[in-house]
Amino acid sequence: MQPLVSISVTTYQHAAYLAACLDGILMQQCDFEYEVLLGEDESSDGTRAIAERYAKAHPERIRVFLHRRDQMMRIDGRPTGRHNFLNNLRHARGRYLCHIDGDDRWTDPGACASWWRRWKPNRNSGWPFTMR
Repeated sequence: MQPLVSISVTTYQHAAYLAACLDGILMQQCDFEYEVLLGEDESSDGTRAIAERYAKAHPERIRVFLHRRDQMMRIDGRPTGRHNFLNNLRHARGRYLCHIDGDDRWTDPGACASWWRRWKPNRNSGWPFTMR
């Protein structure tokens, strides 16, 4: 499968939200191929187990990247999710990228298709990064 769109999901300590996030992505009704890049930053609340379970259940759609806390980029001594996102970006196979955090979700099964219909006629924008 060569995806048109890569959907980047970054997650840390999102056990209460991640399943809803991924279910919202997986319910998308699109006439194009998409992949999900799921980056997890060594959560201690069960997020990692949820990420692994979804990747195992949907290997044709979801690729999971498991990171260690010591791999994280730091700003002013505090860890950030930038390494997680940049890793997803590096592994994206789609021509276009969008991003959603693991504690957010799409509730409309037509969100991706709607985004594509609006964006497709005017491809002068360099990088569609997110959608609602």
